[in-house]
Amino acid sequence: MPFVIFYQIPKRKGTVIFVFANPDAVGIPMDIFLRIFNIIIGVLVFSVVINMLIRQKLNEASSISWFLISLAVLISAIFPNLINGMAKLVRISYAPTLLFLISIFTIMFILFKHSVNISTMEGKINEMAVLISLLSEENKNLKEKISKNSSEEAELSAQKTDTDHVKKSDD
Repeated sequence: MPFVIFYQIPKRKGTVIFVFANPDAVGIPMDIFLRIFNIIIGVLVFSVVINMLIRQKLNEASSISWFLISLAVLISAIFPNLINGMAKLVRISYAPTLLFLISIFTIMFILFKHSVNISTMEGKINEMAVLISLLSEENKNLKEKISKNSSEEAELSAQKTDTDHVKKSDD
């Protein structure tokens, strides 16, 4: 049974359609089919990250980890025996376990990085809230001073006009 992936390229007309047939029905060995699929996924992740960078939806620091992930997917798809060799090197008997281990550590690293960013931003938000409160209070005090000064000026001007009328009537 075939499956289809639709990908809409932002700001461009049309949709890129990937159609994958059942590899057994087409006569493609499963390992080659999965390698091709992983290469497409790696290129797709890479292009989405580039697109997000161009549209400024993703910052440069965050994009580095996603570039590394897409590069790892591409390398593992192009050189599948590399995973087996790395698994033997660290004495893991079942190579896909190494992929899960690497994935778990990568996700933990990304989560830790986001936790640090959130904590930093919370501190900055608290500082801004205090600053806004102080500036609001200062603004309120200045408005009160201005209104007092303008009312005093109005009284002085009224007194001056009264004295001017009195002087004119004396003349």
